[in-house]
Amino acid sequence: MELLRIGNQAGQHEMKQQIINLLAELVQLSEDDTETAIIREVMLHISENALPTPGFERVQQKVQQVIAAAELDAAAANTRRGKPMTETTPTPLFPLGRIVATPGALALGLDFSRYLGMHQRGYWGDVDQEDWQENDLSVKEGFRILSAYETPGGKIWILTEADRSATTVLLPDEY
Repeated sequence: MELLRIGNQAGQHEMKQQIINLLAELVQLSEDDTETAIIREVMLHISENALPTPGFERVQQKVQQVIAAAELDAAAANTRRGKPMTETTPTPLFPLGRIVATPGALALGLDFSRYLGMHQRGYWGDVDQEDWQENDLSVKEGFRILSAYETPGGKIWILTEADRSATTVLLPDEY
């Protein structure tokens, strides 16, 4: 809605500059390197190209491409630390079912969507090689899947049930 309001008040050049300024503010607020890289990539794309037609479909597609690339880059970085990247894909590998979070996880005040996206795409986060391979097998065989991620608020676990009916975000000490 904010973008539409900006578009009604200014010409395309001014609109681009206002969007870039808003994104620059987001970079300042972000504590996550991947998120910052995504925002910077979108800023670059907007500054180098004309704004798309109403609906911003091309920017939305570009954001999706950048997010998928950032997730794969994160997985590749994990591989360099000696962990395999066998099932990391830009498309979901399994349904999450009903998404729930424990009181401790909710108290962190985080948006878990990025972590849920990585979990669903086969980037298992901070697990050892044996657990990584177990998760890869669990996707194929329909077993429980457990990922672990370091967040600005501390470590979280994401657990998807074997029947894919539910995915829970929790703190390790709540297991």
